[in-house]
Amino acid sequence: MPEDNKKVLDQIDPARREFMKRLLVGAAFAAPVVATFSIDALTADPAYGFSPNTTNITNQVCAGDAGYVGPTSFQSHVSVGPIFALLENRVNGQVTFNAEVIGSTVELIDVSVSMVPGATVLSVSILVGPLTAVTMPGSFFSIASSNLDTKLACDLDELSDLMASGDTFCVVQGTFAGKKFSATGPIVAAPASQK
Repeated sequence: MPEDNKKVLDQIDPARREFMKRLLVGAAFAAPVVATFSIDALTADPAYGFSPNTTNITNQVCAGDAGYVGPTSFQSHVSVGPIFALLENRVNGQVTFNAEVIGSTVELIDVSVSMVPGATVLSVSILVGPLTAVTMPGSFFSIASSNLDTKLACDLDELSDLMASGDTFCVVQGTFAGKKFSATGPIVAAPASQK
């Protein structure tokens, strides 16, 4: 056994020393294992069904939509990315989404935006992958099914499903200190204590 291995074994608990000795000696003589497979056999499916380069998503769920059961409160912590480092102050905030559910149907989604003091919110968008499901003006508003881009979500039940599954992002457009900003963040179900 090499001297380096003996030094290592001296540092180990005596009860485990014999096991480690076998491991160190056996590892030196372990034959390498080689697996052969065709690279063509490797495939991967997208985790949520939307890829960043999706350009034409068509909705096939609307006709059989049975309603919505899931979280009714969502939030998005939005912040300006590193490209916007020209500002002296960081711009961030929180967007809260509350779904008004009657029976098993989402009737409205009420939205409120809280940004850092001095920031003016011009619009809020919900993105599904790279595509916009809805864009609304201002800091406080309600989203109705008629506001949605039906290629992505035909009704609020379906939009709520997307928000609950983590497939959506929020983008807040606005101004701060005379400059335009775009703050983004994922939409997630609100913690139970904040619902």
